[in-house]
Amino acid sequence: MRITHFFMINCILGATLIAQSDPWDDAKDEGRGRMEMYAIWKLTETLNLTEKQAEVFFPKLNTHKDKMKGIQRDRKGNWKDIVDKAKKGGAITDKELQEVLNKDRSFDKKIIAEKEKFSNGLSDVLNNDQIVLYHVFGREMLGEAKERMRDQRKRGKNMGGFKGKRKRW
Repeated sequence: MRITHFFMINCILGATLIAQSDPWDDAKDEGRGRMEMYAIWKLTETLNLTEKQAEVFFPKLNTHKDKMKGIQRDRKGNWKDIVDKAKKGGAITDKELQEVLNKDRSFDKKIIAEKEKFSNGLSDVLNNDQIVLYHVFGREMLGEAKERMRDQRKRGKNMGGFKGKRKRW
């Protein structure tokens, strides 16, 4: 009787532990979501968008991002087979390599065409000043993020943070 109960409890506990989601996956998605929300807020503030402009601009931006992600996913899939073959030590012929490189170039052309299409469509929604600010926004935000990370690292080092030896006494 005790063995049966012990076995049942172990099965139930094991099943519940296996059914739990990975906390690291949740944290990664949460961080990405926060960063995207910050980017949207910062973009809205930088461009000084009205409600009508935001209602039209953000759906266009989201469809553009989805298309770009799809192209990048296809590009990654293009290289997957040949990279796997190379890692296993298989010989790659010139013809196989040339096919992959040609497809990669076609993905580059698709990316450029999609960016041009999106950029040309912005004039329907934004004025010229806002278009200029949008095109500069990505680089500025990236530079700001790098600067914040650098400052965080410096502050942590000066305060006995993550870098360097821990001060115990």
